Amino acid sequence: EGYIHALLREKEKSFDYLKASLQKQKDKPPYASSLLLMIRIMRSNCQTAEALQLASNSYYLLNRYDKNICIEGMYAAAEKGDMTQMDFFFQKLKKHYKNDSTVMEALTKINLMLGKTKNASDCFQTWSEFDKESPEFFFCCSQLCLAAQDTSEAIKNLILAIQLDPSNPEYIANLATVFFKTGAKEKAYDQARSAIRVDPYSIHAWLALGMVSPDDAEARDALSKAVELRKNVVDLSGLSII
Repeated sequence: EGYIHALLREKEKSFDYLKASLQKQKDKPPYASSLLLMIRIMRSNCQTAEALQLASNSYYLLNRYDKNICIEGMYAAAEKGDMTQMDFFFQKLKKHYKNDSTVMEALTKINLMLGKTKNASDCFQTWSEFDKESPEFFFCCSQLCLAAQDTSEAIKNLILAIQLDPSNPEYIANLATVFFKTGAKEKAYDQARSAIRVDPYSIHAWLALGMVSPDDAEARDALSKAVELRKNVVDLSGLSII
């Protein structure tokens, strides 16, 4: 029920059900997916300290490390400014999941987020040793190109990522913003509208439209929509009822 409420964009109800599920299990280890969704809800509510605490305690609750929870913990620590905890999760992921594309994507992104381009490039190089064909790989390559101010290569890699995963609104929204920055405003607008058609509940898509729309009223409405969704939508990637 907690997952279904999250699907319905009812974060607070979702959290209440997830919390109740943990209480009912008592002496049993909780479901990792329940903890993961709780942490994501906390992060989306900017409750970074609480998210980090639950991620840090997850090992003792589960009696093991969980890949996705470690990723969320790493992001929460970075958002809180706790570089010690961030590095703790970073090193755990790097040690135990070094051949995992999801992990290498997260390690590359966290370094880019922190402005550590050299570290991001190193993670990306390690990643390229076992994966050069996933949409995540091409997307991260585009972000490294943008960090190096190579917009033409960034566009090429974003297009490749979208071809492999046309249902990902973040990729399309990112392409829209890059087109806009290069002066291709019509292409930017078309891509932003496309991102919304792909997923009308994507915050990335509405933010992109707010940036690139030539209509001031539409731009304001798009930004308002993004703010509204930010209050209700939580990332459900990698999660399912089962």
